[in-house]
Amino acid sequence: MGRKLLLATLFLRIRMGVSLVMPAQPNYTRCLLSAVSGFCFTMFVICAIKTWQQYGAQEWASLDYKWLGLDLWSRAWEIKEALAGAGLTLILALIGERFASNSFVGLRLVRWGNRLASRAWTVAVLAFLALGLPRMAASLTQPDAPQQAPNVLYVMVDTWRADHVGWLGYERDVTPQLDKLVEKGVIFEHAISSSGWTKPSVGTQLTGLMPSTHQAVSQPMTGIDVHGVDLPPDRLTWIEVLRAQGWDTAMWSNNPNILPTHGFDQGAGYFVDYINHPEKRNPTDDDAGFDRGRAERMLPDVREWIDNSWDRSRPFAAYLHILDPHYPYVAPAPFKGKFDKTGLDFQLDGIICGDYMEGEADPADVTPEMLERINAIYDEEIAYVDHYLAPFLIKIQAEFPNTVVVLVSDHGEEFMEHGWFGHGQSIYSELVNVPLVIWGPSLTPQRVPWQVRLMDLYPTVLDLAGVSPPDEPSVPYQGENLVDMEEAHRIAPMESGGDERPPWHWRGLSDGEWKVIERLEVNPNDHETWLKREGGIPVLNQEAEEIDMNYMEIYQISQDSIEQNNLIKPELQRARSLLQLMQENGWYHRADYVNAFGTSSTMGASEEDMERLGYLTRDTKPTKPPEKPKRQN
Repeated sequence: MGRKLLLATLFLRIRMGVSLVMPAQPNYTRCLLSAVSGFCFTMFVICAIKTWQQYGAQEWASLDYKWLGLDLWSRAWEIKEALAGAGLTLILALIGERFASNSFVGLRLVRWGNRLASRAWTVAVLAFLALGLPRMAASLTQPDAPQQAPNVLYVMVDTWRADHVGWLGYERDVTPQLDKLVEKGVIFEHAISSSGWTKPSVGTQLTGLMPSTHQAVSQPMTGIDVHGVDLPPDRLTWIEVLRAQGWDTAMWSNNPNILPTHGFDQGAGYFVDYINHPEKRNPTDDDAGFDRGRAERMLPDVREWIDNSWDRSRPFAAYLHILDPHYPYVAPAPFKGKFDKTGLDFQLDGIICGDYMEGEADPADVTPEMLERINAIYDEEIAYVDHYLAPFLIKIQAEFPNTVVVLVSDHGEEFMEHGWFGHGQSIYSELVNVPLVIWGPSLTPQRVPWQVRLMDLYPTVLDLAGVSPPDEPSVPYQGENLVDMEEAHRIAPMESGGDERPPWHWRGLSDGEWKVIERLEVNPNDHETWLKREGGIPVLNQEAEEIDMNYMEIYQISQDSIEQNNLIKPELQRARSLLQLMQENGWYHRADYVNAFGTSSTMGASEEDMERLGYLTRDTKPTKPPEKPKRQN
């Protein structure tokens, strides 16, 4: 008997010892439920933390826009972090199940956590916290828009010169449908952009701030932290204001500058990024490729949102960024070949424009036939936009008469008027003079001959929507309302230049009669590449050295609208007075001021896209400043 008892005891001890090292069969259902709980818990925590951080950066509390925090939380979706949390939870659950009989304290805690996380009520509660609570809280607390508040439709047509617009006197019939439609709106005959390229110009239109004030002034560069790439979160946009006041907001963009990665989605409840769209290109299509962001495809997408996704209990505010007139100019049929009869294949792209800007190509080699070709294919793109945009606007205005519509461009294009192709390198009239038309239920159709600024659109849009701008934002807007404006020119400041893109800086001001342009020679970023270059940034004119000043030009634009006759010698004092006026109004900043801006190296788009559109130079090197511009007679 004693022997049997001894053997039984030994057997039990051996069995217990083996159980410490031999894993049990896991309960996979329990483990999977735990993983779901881990996913939901991680999603809840990460989204809450990131929303709180963004909430503070946006300064919504000080503006009494607390609801925007809930709105942001309801749309947060941190899928990568949540999947990582689910994976870690699954691993811990499997470990706990495999060593179910181990008495080690840590494993006991893991098993207890696994059992708790795998319970149905736990999964349900965490799923509600992660996926249901933010949406419910935002939905129940969303403010109501003012009664009879109008919709807002803001249409940005990229790269559209004012002198290539039919209703502003262009001789070629490029906008036949829009020419008729604009007569029902307010036509601004002299609208001035704050800059000669997209990011600073659009930033100004959204915020009412000059580029150096809103700080989105530069292009990203691969491997280099560049100052001023992104729109800072505390720069309030009119889309943000309308979202906080009860509008349903959406944005569509086919420009790599105007993307969420660069801060341009502020206030957008819905954003479509065509640059990174999976249907961006299809090699089987024509040489233009398949571009989901083409006007003929973007406008139906907008209409689909209005018909199916827009909350009709609220007014909508929509921003459309149409890129078609941007080079390369390849209009689809039947517009391809509509104006171009040269038989040439000369085309513009980012590399070609960069070659002229950097002095690698000689403007003297550009023939009249080449210029005729470029103007013609550029006009074909504008005619293409007119064909699709005008019917879209007509239907919107017919079906939704209580809608404020803004039609505008960000900048124009240079066709060798001052020795360059493309845009971004200067602030001459061909770049900063753009079309602007506003329709609204309370507006009387008219033509406004006075000079206005695109930075005036921020307070104007809000006024037409029946909303007052916040009283004390951290950075007050600088534009003025265009509604009931005085019959006089508004002083228009402008600037171009960021951190290496371009490395030289232009500042200018027009009072409607005279326009001064100054190029600052300060390069804010002392990369070794620049330090090794001989001579740094050369002056454009020896006269600049003789009068001991930065390079400066002044034009009497009332007599010389294309800015060809520089009167700097006889009008030097006037030029200095205009620049002084720019400083007194807080519109002038030194080039090295960019060093105070935040840095970023986020591209937001592929390098192929950025280079094709002229937003990267060869090998992403800093660009070389131009020599003295060669004028075309």
